[in-house]
Amino acid sequence: MSRITFIIAMALAIGLSVPLQATPHPWAHLSLPQQAEAIKEAIDKLQAKDHDEIIDLAGLLHQIGQKLEDHSIMAEAIRQQAWAYGKKQDLTKSARYYFELEQLYRQLNNNGGLGKAYFNIGKLFARAHEYDEALRYYALAKDHYAAAGLDDKVSMALYQMGWCHLDKQQPDVATGLLKEALKTCSEQNKKQKSEIYNLLGWTAKDMGDHHTARHYYRQSLQPLDDSDKWAKKRAIAMNNIGESFLLEGHHDSAAIYLQKALEMKAILKDPEFSLSTMVSLAEMDYQRGLYIKAVARLEAGLKDVDPTNLSNQINEALALLTTIAQDQKVNISFPGTLLQLGMQQQRQQFLALQKLKGELDKFSIKAGQDLYTHEMESQKLEASLVSQRHQKYRWSTASAFLLCVALIGFIYARIQKKYKTRAEKDKKEFVNEQMKNYDQRILQMLIVKAEYEEIKSKLKRDFGLGDVDFPGQADG
Repeated sequence: MSRITFIIAMALAIGLSVPLQATPHPWAHLSLPQQAEAIKEAIDKLQAKDHDEIIDLAGLLHQIGQKLEDHSIMAEAIRQQAWAYGKKQDLTKSARYYFELEQLYRQLNNNGGLGKAYFNIGKLFARAHEYDEALRYYALAKDHYAAAGLDDKVSMALYQMGWCHLDKQQPDVATGLLKEALKTCSEQNKKQKSEIYNLLGWTAKDMGDHHTARHYYRQSLQPLDDSDKWAKKRAIAMNNIGESFLLEGHHDSAAIYLQKALEMKAILKDPEFSLSTMVSLAEMDYQRGLYIKAVARLEAGLKDVDPTNLSNQINEALALLTTIAQDQKVNISFPGTLLQLGMQQQRQQFLALQKLKGELDKFSIKAGQDLYTHEMESQKLEASLVSQRHQKYRWSTASAFLLCVALIGFIYARIQKKYKTRAEKDKKEFVNEQMKNYDQRILQMLIVKAEYEEIKSKLKRDFGLGDVDFPGQADG
């Protein structure tokens, strides 16, 4: 490649790397620092209303941060992009931006920022049920938060580590971490204290100690007042106390607390949130032999939820309906075996979808990590190539002078040229190989996604359902 061709190619590459703005944004008349503040305010006002708009504004904010060479502005822009892509269920891009955020804070030696980046990467891995990786990043977050003196953040990281161990069926390990989280949490942080106590109740329940579980559930109520702000958390505590009595077979006590929980949830007007309690009440009725009442509760709960949102709560309701329908002791006239088979098939497809989506999440996060790594390697290689071209130019100038001194200088320059050409070729081959590997990973992810979409389509054909979604944990 001639020197002119190389300069043109580099100019085009640089030009293409800068996003084109068709129309000036409304803050164009302001100074760059004022623009940055205006965009931050606009993002804050949007909150969770428009994730695409947040991504666009964050991209603009990042450009301003680059022009001002202000790393704090750039970090805020990257954080907003990572968060918004996560809300859009695009885990690949969310992971890509969180890894970029981690690298930026590492360069700045910002412990608080590193803790934030590691914490959110951990949440992504936990979401994909990759608990060992999640725990590794939560531990990094905890250490960096501690170095920054952010005790409440340390407590939050310990709390999430407790969740992971609970999901790994290690409630004893989770209990130790949660007690440590309690000690670290400030008295003013009522929300976090309540959540830690509630999860301690879960760990005790999983170890079969229902009395201790109820103690912790009641403790989770203490930091909260009677305002509407804490209505959901009070309902969760009541629900969990009721479930602990149900697990011990104390039906009368269970009914009191579960009914209180249901009344609180009804005020919140969230049918799916209410369904989890209705399933527990139906389970209690089923255990007491009140089969018709149990089925009526489940039908009422399922009637009020969106059937296109095939959640864990809906799955539990269908599971209990199937159990009742198959129970030989139950004298209820279901519409034939077709209904039973239909419920079983729907549950099986739900579980298959859940498994495939978990695999898709794992591929997505890994693809985001690979995407970021590949972009960084490409930038380094590009910088290396530019540096080599500059060195070649300087050597060519020097060799012209040396040629006048001795022929050996010219020969040495030719050898150097061949060596560097070979090195450039090797690096280009390396970049191509990296691209090939990345494309293969994306292809794997797309194959899994295609299987996921195929089962979704079959579910829609068989049962007339719309798009399937999988929200987070139920009462907890």
